Amino acid sequence: MSLQEFEHLLFSPDSDEEQHTLMEMIFDRMPMGMAVLDRNFNIQRYNPTWVDYSKKYAPPDGKPLSPGVNYYDHLPGAKPATLTLFQRTLAGETVRVESVHLKSGDIDTYWDAILSPLTKDGEVVGILNVSVDVTERVRLQQELEQRVDERTQEIEQRRQVAESMRDIIRMINSSLPLEEFLQQAVQMAARQLGAAACALHQFDLENNRLINLASIGMEGILDSHAVRPIPELKMTGGDDYFAATMQRQPTHGNYPVPDRGIEQLKNDPTIPDELKPRRIELRRRFAGALSVPLYIQERVFGGMVFYYAEPQEFSEDQVQLGMTFGDQVAIAIENTRLMQAAERAAATEERNRLARDLHDAVTQTLFSSSMIADVLPTIWRRNAEEGLKRLEELRQLTRGALSEMRTLLVELRPAAMEDTDLGDLIGHLVNAFIARTRVPVTYERGSKRTYPPASVKEMFYRITQEALNNINKHARASQVTVELACQPAAIRLAVRDDGAGFDLENAHEGFGLKIMRERAQNAGAHFAVNSQPGQGTIINVTWHEPEQKEEADE
Repeated sequence: MSLQEFEHLLFSPDSDEEQHTLMEMIFDRMPMGMAVLDRNFNIQRYNPTWVDYSKKYAPPDGKPLSPGVNYYDHLPGAKPATLTLFQRTLAGETVRVESVHLKSGDIDTYWDAILSPLTKDGEVVGILNVSVDVTERVRLQQELEQRVDERTQEIEQRRQVAESMRDIIRMINSSLPLEEFLQQAVQMAARQLGAAACALHQFDLENNRLINLASIGMEGILDSHAVRPIPELKMTGGDDYFAATMQRQPTHGNYPVPDRGIEQLKNDPTIPDELKPRRIELRRRFAGALSVPLYIQERVFGGMVFYYAEPQEFSEDQVQLGMTFGDQVAIAIENTRLMQAAERAAATEERNRLARDLHDAVTQTLFSSSMIADVLPTIWRRNAEEGLKRLEELRQLTRGALSEMRTLLVELRPAAMEDTDLGDLIGHLVNAFIARTRVPVTYERGSKRTYPPASVKEMFYRITQEALNNINKHARASQVTVELACQPAAIRLAVRDDGAGFDLENAHEGFGLKIMRERAQNAGAHFAVNSQPGQGTIINVTWHEPEQKEEADE
C-alpha cells in the first residue's frame, strides 16, 4: 500500500468504527515509520517501525524516544529541514516530500514523507508523520552521480590530453625551430598538468653538466639557458631527480611545510651560501614537484620537472600524463635533429651537385674556349675564313659559360630568379645548352620584358630546363627551337626538337614528363606533349592570368 493510499484510507470522512479498528492494526504493523505529533511537536504516539528508525538514526545527544518527548529534543538538528513543512501542515495542508535531508549530529539520513493534519471539530490539533527511510537509495544515487561526474571529468581530461597531443604533433609537423617548440611545449604541458611552473633540462653527460633548454614560471629561480655542473644537483636538491631520470623513472613528492623547510635550508651547512637564495625561493613558491625522463633512442636526453603551488596527491593518471608529454617532447627533439641532419645532408648534396655542374659544364666549356683561343691566331694567319668560324665558336662557348654561371647563380640564390626577366632566364638556359651540347637552338622571344608571378616564372623556367635536359639525354636532335610568346595576361612556351621522338600511346610516361606536367598543373597552366617516332617532340605550356582563364572557360 502506498503512502497516498494509506493516507486516503486513514483520513477518509466515511471511515466507520470497523475501519478505524483496521487502521489501528495497520498503524502498528505498517512497514513505514508513523508518528503523531501535537501542535507543539511533542510525539504522542508512534509505531514499531518508527522505534526501529529511532534506534538506528537518533543521535546520542538526543532525548530517548518516549510518548510526550519533543520531536526536536529527540532529533536535534532536524529543525532546519522540517520546521517549515510542519508549519504548513498545521495550517491545514497535506505535505508530500521526497528525499528530505535530515542531519542530527554526525548522522545524515534521507526520507520520503507525507505530513497530514489531524483535525478535531474542524481545528488542526496535530500532525501525522508517515515516513519511509530512503537513505540507502539516495546514497546509491549520489554515488552513481559522483561516478558519472568523475567519469565525465575523466573523459574531458582525456579529451584535453588528446587535444594537447594533437597540438604537439602539429607543432612537430610544422617544423618550428627547436627552441620555439620547446618553449611552447613546456607552456602546454604545465597548463595540462595544472602546474604553476615547468622546466625542461638536457643532461650533457659528456661535459658533466645540466642545461636548461626551456622553462615557464621559474623567474628568479632558474635562468633561461642556465648551465649547471651535474654534481651541483646534490646541493640544490636535484640528485634524486637525476638518479631517477638515469633509470628512466619519474619522481614526485610534496615539500615540507614552507616555514620549517626554509629554516632547514638556511641552517644546512652542506648548501653553499650562493645557492641558498634560489632554493629558498623555490620552497617558498612551490609545494611539490613531479619529474619525468626524456629518452631518445633508448638514451637519456634529459628531463622535465613540473612544480605545483599546492600539495598534490600525484595520482597514477597525473604521473602517466606527465610521462606521455615527456615522450612526445622527446619525439619532437629527435624529429628536429633528424630534420637538421637531413638539411645538412641536402646542403652537402646540393654543393656536390653544383660542383659537378661547374666541372661538367662551365669548366669544360672554358677549357674548350681556352684551347680555341690558343690556336686562333695561327688559324687566322693561315685562313681568315676558318678563323672567323673559330671566333664565332669561341663567342658561343663564352656566352654559354656565362649563361651556365648565371643558371648556377639562380640555383644558389633563388631570389635571383624573382629579380630576373623570364625571357632572360630562358635565354641563359638556351645559351648554356648550346655551349654544353653544341646543338644549335633557335630562340624566338616574343616579348622583351616578362614578369609573371614568381611561382609561374619558376614553373616556365623549370619546365624549359627539364625539356632541354631530356633533349640532351634522349633525343639525339640536330636542331632545337624554343618559343616564348608573352601577352599582357598570358604566356605560351613551346620547345621543339627534330630528334628520335617516341610513341605517346604505347610509351610509359617518364619521370621527367611527370614532373613537368605536375609543375604546370600546380601553377594553373595547361601542359601538352606531342611526339612520334623519328619525328621529334613538341612540348607546349600555356598559362593565363586567373581572370582571363575564367573568361576563356566561359
